[in-house]
Amino acid sequence: VAAEVLGRSVDTVWEDVGTYLVTNPDREGVRRLLRFGGTCYADFLHSLEELPGRARLAMPHLEAPDLTLDEVGADRFELRCQSPVRGLQRVLVGLLTAMADDYGALCVIEPGAEGRTTISVLDRRHAEARHFHLAPPEG
Repeated sequence: VAAEVLGRSVDTVWEDVGTYLVTNPDREGVRRLLRFGGTCYADFLHSLEELPGRARLAMPHLEAPDLTLDEVGADRFELRCQSPVRGLQRVLVGLLTAMADDYGALCVIEPGAEGRTTISVLDRRHAEARHFHLAPPEG
């Protein structure tokens, strides 16, 4: 219904949800949780397999998807997402895209069949990374 009202594809709306989870200031906790994955985008990608377990620590009843990452070449990755939740792969695409921006990396992220998403890191230092401290800001 949202896609119809907005005049956008369903996939685009799902990707926007993933982007929102990382970029909305009211969701800073999500971004912080993801940034704990490493100091660069490749480290972050490698930490994704641990993400469902970390999320379950905060929300024990969460049915998190199974995530598996394979490095298939130099700066080329394949993320597999196994989940019964329709649209979750596209949410991950939006999240991965927003996190690439957060780390200052230039990437091509392509969703494929059977929950497989290809991530090609074209430039690890394309832009200045968004500021991040391990401790949350005071206040």
